[in-house]
Amino acid sequence: MLVETTEHKPEYSTDQILGTVGGYLGLCLGASLLSVVEVIEILIVKACLMLKRVFCTTKTSKVESIQSS
Repeated sequence: MLVETTEHKPEYSTDQILGTVGGYLGLCLGASLLSVVEVIEILIVKACLMLKRVFCTTKTSKVESIQSS
């Protein structure tokens, strides 16, 4: 009669699992934070361009009205 025993050895220890999961979470959160900062930057640039257009068209219309008088 043969008796075969098997022993289970986990590939990852608890420390390795926590380190891997923490690394992936940090990567995802960092990417998310960077995306939020980029969206804020785009909104600021768009707002500046809109304000520039408003003030530039206002000044040119005043100049045109003075020249035509």
